This record gives sequence, C-alpha cells and structure tokens, in this order.
Amino acid sequence: MSGTTKNRRIGITLGDCAGIGPEIVELALRSGRIPDSTEYVVIGRQPNCKPGEPTPETARAAAAALEEAVTLARRGELNAIITGPIHKARMYEVGFRFPGQTEFFAERCGVKNFAMCLTGGKLTVALVTAHIPLRKVPRTLKQSEIVRVGLLLEEFLSRRSSAKAERWASRRPRPAVLRPDRPPLP
Repeated sequence: MSGTTKNRRIGITLGDCAGIGPEIVELALRSGRIPDSTEYVVIGRQPNCKPGEPTPETARAAAAALEEAVTLARRGELNAIITGPIHKARMYEVGFRFPGQTEFFAERCGVKNFAMCLTGGKLTVALVTAHIPLRKVPRTLKQSEIVRVGLLLEEFLSRRSSAKAERWASRRPRPAVLRPDRPPLP
C-alpha cells in the first residue's frame, strides 16, 4: 500500500465498548476536523453492553479488534492504527497478557525497540515510562532508557518531517525531556 495522502487508511479500534471509546470515535468522525483525504476504518464489533460496566464479553471484543487491526496492518491494508481505551482488569481476565496496547502491537509485529508515542497537532510525546504510578517514575528512570527513547523519537520525527518536507521546510523537530522530579524551567 502506498503511503500517499490520497489513499491512507487508518484503522480505529473502539477499545472496550462499555467505556468512552465508541463515543469518542463517533464524535471525532462526525466533527469535520479530520482530513477527508484519509479513509478511516472502524474495527471490531460491539456486543450489547451497559455503559460503564465492562464485562469479559466486551474485553474479548476489544482484544479481537486489536488482533484484527494488527493483522490488517501487517498485510499492508492499514497505514496506521488508533486505539480506543481498554479496561485492563477485564482484558487480563480474558487472557490479555500485555501491560498495554503498545506492548501488544510491538510483540505481534516483532519489534523490540519501541515506545508509546502520542501525537496531536504540533506536539509529539514519547513516554520513557508507562504503566507505573507517577510516584515511582523518578526512581524508575534510567539514563540509558531516556537516551533510547529520545533517539527513537528523533528517528520518528525525522521520518515524519521527511515525509512532510514541504510543511517542515523551515522547522526542525525540537525534542525536549520533561522530568517529574524537577520543577519546569521558567
């Protein structure tokens, strides 16, 4: 599949349909604020459920959507995947063995060097730590991990800026490191 703007396909999993994922996806798709030049494919089924009450059935549906999304991406039928929020406790109950969706995709794609990345507008963030309480972050951070994720982020930003050269011609990505154990600089 070509990565050109005219035929980009982005898969969207709803997450646990008892949660906020389906509502967020519906609002986003109807907002008029997403590019018409991209095809958005909602992946997965929604079993009957009561909002706010995730069940093993809703977790199985969320897990099946993740499996379908990764299969489509590996076949080249999707250029990217957006994931809705899952209910981890219910997911673990039905056999999901990953700390989060990022780790799931990395394992299914055979990727060893990865990081969770969030991007929107002009801001892109790569997390050095994930799935731990904030109070544990300062003693968990290691210089080698900060460097690893920083280099990974730099590579991602460089690739993205190369793909959008005309939009980034006068701007270079500027990585920054935020530390929860220090106050922000003025």
